[in-house]
Amino acid sequence: MIAAEKSYVTSRGDRFIPFRSFSDTNCGNLIECSPMNLSISDSDNEASYNAKCSECAYKALIQENLCIDVKEAKLLKFKEKSKGRITIGLCDELKEAYTKAQHIMEQKKKTKRRIPRKAERILDAPELLDDYYLSLVDWSAKDKVAVCLSHSLYLWDAKTGSSDQLLTHDKDNAWNVLTAVAWAPQGTDVAIGCADRSIEIWDAEAMRRKAAFGLNSHEGRISALAWNSREPNLLTSGGHDARLLHHDLRACEKPLAALSAHTQEVCGLRWSPEGTQLASGGNDNCLCIWDMGSTRPRFVRQNYHQAAVKALAWCPWKSHLLATGGGTADKSVKFWDSLTGECLKSCQTESQVCSMLFNPMEKELITSHGFMENCINVWGYPNMEVVAELKGHKSRVLCMAMSPDGTTVVSGSADETLRFWRVNSKPKTPLKEAKEFRVGKLEIR
Repeated sequence: MIAAEKSYVTSRGDRFIPFRSFSDTNCGNLIECSPMNLSISDSDNEASYNAKCSECAYKALIQENLCIDVKEAKLLKFKEKSKGRITIGLCDELKEAYTKAQHIMEQKKKTKRRIPRKAERILDAPELLDDYYLSLVDWSAKDKVAVCLSHSLYLWDAKTGSSDQLLTHDKDNAWNVLTAVAWAPQGTDVAIGCADRSIEIWDAEAMRRKAAFGLNSHEGRISALAWNSREPNLLTSGGHDARLLHHDLRACEKPLAALSAHTQEVCGLRWSPEGTQLASGGNDNCLCIWDMGSTRPRFVRQNYHQAAVKALAWCPWKSHLLATGGGTADKSVKFWDSLTGECLKSCQTESQVCSMLFNPMEKELITSHGFMENCINVWGYPNMEVVAELKGHKSRVLCMAMSPDGTTVVSGSADETLRFWRVNSKPKTPLKEAKEFRVGKLEIR
C-alpha cells in the first residue's frame, strides 16, 4: 500500500478586504483625475476636453501644494504602511515652529504689572508755584514730605497723616519766596533755598534752624539743591547765576568750592547713589558730569537736548547710568554712561519732561510731564515701552519724589495739589545696588 502524502496547504481565504481606515479617498480621486490617467475619447467635444484639462491642472496644483506623491499613493490599502523617519529638513521646520509657539505663549503669560491709574490720596497745595525751574517737593527717609508753598514750608507725615508748618517768611517781600527743598540722607535735616539767594538748614524733628548760608554765595535765586550720600555735611546748590556751590554745614561762612560750566540757570542737580559723581542740568540745554573733588566737569554735553535739562535721575541698580529729560522744545529722555559721556539711548515722550525717578523695585523709569499731557508715565527699561500712564492732574506735573519704602510716588502740580500714586504694591528688596566707584576725594574742612 502506498501511503498518501500529507498536503500542507495554508488557507489564505477567498478574497482580499482593504482597510478603509488606511485608505485615502481624496488621494484616490486625485489619482483618477491626474494627467497621466486622463483619457479623451474621439467622441468628446472640444469643450469637454478643455474642461477636463482645467480640472486636471487644478488637481495637479493641489497635489503639488499638499505634497501628495501620486506614484506612491494607492486607491486601496490592505495593510498599514510602516511610518518612516521624518526628514531632517521637516524636523528642523517643526522645531522652529515649536520654538515660535513657545515664545508666543511665554509672551502672553508675561502680563503687565497692575498699577492703579488713580491717585490713592490727594492733598491741597495752595500757592504751589507754577515754575518749571524750581524743586518744590521732597520725601525724607523718615517718611515726611516737605513742600514749598510760596513763602512757607510745610511737612506732611505719611505715617500719621498730620501736617505742620516748619517755617514761614514775610509774604510782603517777594524775595522771600521758597524756591528749592531737599532732605538730607538721614532724613532729619532739610535744606531750603530762597529767591533772596539764601539757604537755610532746619532740624525737622526739633523744629529749629541749624545753619544758614549767607547771601553772598549765589548772585541769583536758588533753584536746585542736592545732598551727598557719602559726605553727610556736603550740600550742593545751583542757582540763577549759572554756578554750582559746595557747602559744608560745619563752615557756613563761605562755600567750600565753586563750579562753573553752565551759561544759564542751573535747574537740575543730582548726586550719584555712591556720592562720587554729580550731574547738573541747565537752561542752556547743557548737561555736565562732575567728579567728586574736581572743579572741572568730567564732560559737557550741550545741544543734545533742545531745551532746558531739569529732569535728572541716577539708576540705583546699574552703575554710572544717568537719565535726563528735556523741556518743551525737546520732549525727549536720554540715557548716558557717566564715565564715558556716551549717549546710550534716546526716546521721544511727546511732552515736556519736568522730573524723573528710577523705580528701585523694578527696571522702570518714572517721568512727569507738562505740556501737553500733564501726566505721569511709567516706562519699562530698556525697551522704553509705557507700562502705565497716570492721569489726574489738571496742569503740568512739576516735581516728584519717591517714598522711602519705594512703593509710592508723590507729585506736585501747578493745579495746586499733591497726589500720591501707588507704583509698587508691596515693599520688597530693592534691585541690585550699583558697585561703589571712587573717583576722587573731596577735602572738607
